[in-house]
Amino acid sequence: MKIKYAVALLLVGLMGACGGDGDTGAKGEKDSGGHQNTEDTGVDGEEEDAEVIDETPSQDLGKACNLACNYSPCAVQDSDCDGGICVRHGELNASYCSQPCVTSCAPGYSCVEIEDEGLSVCLSDEPECGNGAVEFGEACDGEEGCSQDCLTYTEPVDEATLSGGSITEAIHDGEAQTTEGLEPTVKAHNIENWLFFSAQNYGFTYGMGMPQAGDPAPQKLLVEAGLLENVGGNTCQFNGTAMATITSYDYAAKKIAGQASFTMTCMGYCDPCAAEFPLEMSFDLDWVEGEH
Repeated sequence: MKIKYAVALLLVGLMGACGGDGDTGAKGEKDSGGHQNTEDTGVDGEEEDAEVIDETPSQDLGKACNLACNYSPCAVQDSDCDGGICVRHGELNASYCSQPCVTSCAPGYSCVEIEDEGLSVCLSDEPECGNGAVEFGEACDGEEGCSQDCLTYTEPVDEATLSGGSITEAIHDGEAQTTEGLEPTVKAHNIENWLFFSAQNYGFTYGMGMPQAGDPAPQKLLVEAGLLENVGGNTCQFNGTAMATITSYDYAAKKIAGQASFTMTCMGYCDPCAAEFPLEMSFDLDWVEGEH
């Protein structure tokens, strides 16, 4: 009981101190002379200091940017985005430039609070044709800065570089046959400085050790050749090795050309296949790093 009485006395004392000569201190109340009380309570100052977020749509809203995270959506500051924000939007499987917001965004986007980050950003709605808005992934057809509603969008991807070139082969002293084109017609893959190459003609496969980057251009390289040949229902395996003369070589451009002469020897049971036969071949290849 004494405690309650003491608290009451303290509150009364505080109210008297705040009120002064009967002045309640309420902002905007007129004094006895009819003048407006303009005493500053400090609330307006805090409001003026609050950050003002410009919700004018940024110029590159929806432009692809680079962000990966373990949860979605998530956002990071990105100086390459006009709005200063790059978001990862898992539902659309995409990352794109965005901007902070309070309540509104450009048509096709909604202001969404990013969980655990205390930030609201503009996230694209699901792409929809004919609604007058341009959502992310719409109307671009692989180009950034789309501005139309609504064409089919294909997200740009880096096309894999294909190997290729030409391989000329003459077997059994016959006429030379040239095969040229990109893989799988002609295939050349460099795997840990071993170049494996082949052509869809006779079915020969070749393997050749390659110099390291920065080494002088080689004049000769050892080449191994292999062939599986089916004759009369029997599959014969032929192997051969030769020193290839290298006529041109550019490691940076991933190009090599040369020629070689083999004696292909049948391994194991060979009837009715020939025991051996000559192979003359030349190659002009554009290789790629990759699997055999």
